[in-house]
Amino acid sequence: MKWNRSNTISVFNIDSNKKKARILDDPLNDTLVEINIVGCCNGLVCIRSGQGLVLWNPAMSLSKTVSLLKDHTSLLKDHMHFQRELLGFGYHAESDDFKVVRIILKYKRIFGCVRCVEVYSVNRDSWTTIDTGFQFSELLFYWVKNSATVSGNPYWVGKVRKVGGIKDVLICFDMSKLVFKIVPLSSLDYNDVKQDIEFVDFNGFLGALAVTWENQEELYSKFWENEKNIEYVDFWVFDDGEQIWRKSHSVGPIEVKMNKILRCLNDGKILSKRPKGQLIVFNLETKCVKAYSMSAMILRFIFMTTWRAWRTLKEWRK
Repeated sequence: MKWNRSNTISVFNIDSNKKKARILDDPLNDTLVEINIVGCCNGLVCIRSGQGLVLWNPAMSLSKTVSLLKDHTSLLKDHMHFQRELLGFGYHAESDDFKVVRIILKYKRIFGCVRCVEVYSVNRDSWTTIDTGFQFSELLFYWVKNSATVSGNPYWVGKVRKVGGIKDVLICFDMSKLVFKIVPLSSLDYNDVKQDIEFVDFNGFLGALAVTWENQEELYSKFWENEKNIEYVDFWVFDDGEQIWRKSHSVGPIEVKMNKILRCLNDGKILSKRPKGQLIVFNLETKCVKAYSMSAMILRFIFMTTWRAWRTLKEWRK
């Protein structure tokens, strides 16, 4: 799915032979408002827009506006401090409930702490304030290595204070127990500058896709402007019992020119892009390549795991 705020919202079915986009109704009806796609889960899309949230069902053209519990995002008086809002969207299967977690972080320069946590339940249509149980900070300037949603639970790359200093970790929010958990990154070689790491859902398990590009020693700004081949891709899966990362397998070299990996799909396909707006879907097993041309600037991609309509509440509007 691509979102062009000055024009239209359109969706591509990458599992179909059709390469033409399907135009969708815009749930916001305001091209000037600033938006952020929080996430997508079981056919619902969560959007941060203006002073609140919008839950959107593209399949049924239904949407619901959710007001925030409090406005925490104003700047603090002290110029040395600032606040950031961290959002996650997920689903609890047992209660058949979609939830949004909102974390307000207070920063002094680049180190932050959790100020408050609020959880919205779609079933109850209300917010609840909870404790974190421990302090953590979002990893600022984090635009290469992304967060993920696995089995309905959102993950973020963050920092925690441990013996020996500050450690990079994954922060998981358990939608069923409403608690935060820490996933270690030490066995993943997360700080290897030669690889780009993306955290993904591997058929219901937390996974990581580590991509090594050819000529990765080039300057970063120049690197993303040019198409490159991938030397190899390492697939990692997190062992929740032993709390370590295990390398599943490696694939490569991949002789397909691209300049950025957008997503690793559950069926082993890689979705990537080229500088001029062309989408590439590459099947790692069959080596099959599909290309989709974009006629507009792509602002954000989201990936619909299913078009099944979960919510048809009366207060949702067309």
